[in-house]
Amino acid sequence: MSMGSDTSWVGKKPLRRLGGMFDALSIAVEIGFFVNPPPSQEDKNVAHLTYVSEMVKKCETSARITAI
Repeated sequence: MSMGSDTSWVGKKPLRRLGGMFDALSIAVEIGFFVNPPPSQEDKNVAHLTYVSEMVKKCETSARITAI
């Protein structure tokens, strides 16, 4: 059995790019790791709003402290 002797793929484009995040996550699931699905756009928006509101609170607190 000769490895790598099949040259029928030479000169052809792959059907899709290999080695991306999807492939890595698929392999991880296949070997038994639990992988959370990526957050939705809505989750990202909520996280951003939470971050911004926390920063606003910190800025307001800092302004009150420095005004004293």
